Amino acid sequence: MPELAEVETIRLGLAQHLLGARVEGLEGLHPRVNRHRDLPYEWAAGRRIAEVARRGKFLWCTLVADAAGAAGAHQAPPGGPAEPLALLFHLGMSGQLLVDSEIGQFDSVGAHGERVEGGVGAAASDRDKHLRARLVFSDAAGEHLLRFVDQRTFGYVSLCRLAPTPDGQPGGQGTELAALPTRAAGIARDALDPYLDVAQVADAVRSSRTIIKSQLLDQGKVSGIGNIYADEALARAGIHPTRPGNSMSAAEVERLLEAAAQVLRAAIEVGGTSFDALYVDAAGNPGYFARELWAYGRYGQPCRRCGTSLERSVLGGRSATFCPACQV
Repeated sequence: MPELAEVETIRLGLAQHLLGARVEGLEGLHPRVNRHRDLPYEWAAGRRIAEVARRGKFLWCTLVADAAGAAGAHQAPPGGPAEPLALLFHLGMSGQLLVDSEIGQFDSVGAHGERVEGGVGAAASDRDKHLRARLVFSDAAGEHLLRFVDQRTFGYVSLCRLAPTPDGQPGGQGTELAALPTRAAGIARDALDPYLDVAQVADAVRSSRTIIKSQLLDQGKVSGIGNIYADEALARAGIHPTRPGNSMSAAEVERLLEAAAQVLRAAIEVGGTSFDALYVDAAGNPGYFARELWAYGRYGQPCRRCGTSLERSVLGGRSATFCPACQV
C-alpha cells in the first residue's frame, strides 16, 4: 500500500500539472471507485484546482469556483454549492494517479465498457485495463487527462465537503485552509506535519498497553505510517516493535517520531519505495528507497547497525522485521 512517502511523492508530481487548472469532467468507471462518493461527480466540472493537499495517506484537490469561467467570481459551477469542495483520492493497496499530457491519443470507454474509437478518454487497452476513474482538466496548453488506475480496487475517489480542523491549523501539506475533507476528518496529523502535537501523541502512546508497532499503524494517533515505515522508524530509533506503549518514556516516543520523520523525508527524496509496478509516481516512475531499507523485507540479513541477523514476527496480523540485538 502506498504510505506517506509515496503519496507525498505523487502529490508533488500532481501539483506541477494540476494547480490552477480547470476541471472539465470527472467520471467513475468502476462501481467500487464510487462507493464513498458524497457529492455528484458532476459538481466538480467548471471548478478550478486551487490546492493539491495531503494528510497522512489521504490526497485531495481543493476545488473552488473559477472566476475566469462561466460561473463568475464567487459563484458555483452549475448544479454545485458555492463553497470550496475536496476531490479526495485514497489509493488503497494499488492505486495510481497518472497524468497524460494529451488526451486525444486515447479512445473512450462506453457506458458498458465497450471501446469507442476516436473518442476522448482512456484507452480500453492492456495499459488501462485497471482504469477506475478519469479526470479531464485544462490549462493554457489545452486539455489533459488524470487517470486513476487501481488493480486491486481498494482505492476510491470521493467528491466531498470540507470541515474545519479541530485545532484551527491548516489541514495538511499543500493547503493553507484550516479544513479537511469530511472523509478524512478522523485522520491524525502525520510525522511531517509542523502542527503535530508530539507531546500529545506521546501521552496517547504511553497511556496504552498496546505494542508500539500497532500504535504506529493507528491513523488516529499519527497518520501516514504503514508497515514499511513503521519497521524502518523502529529500526532507526532502536525500539523493539513489541514494546508496550506504557513501557516507553516520553523521550523514547519523541525519538521514534523523529526517526519516522527522518526516514519519510529520505524516502520522499528518492520517490518512495517500489517493490513492483503497483506503485509509481504521477509520471509513471518507480521509487528507489528500497535500496536504503534497514528492516522491512530484510529478514535474515545482517542489521545495518550491528550485523546481527534480522528476525521476523507476526504482530496483529502484520509482519514485523527487527534486530533482536539493538532494538530494545
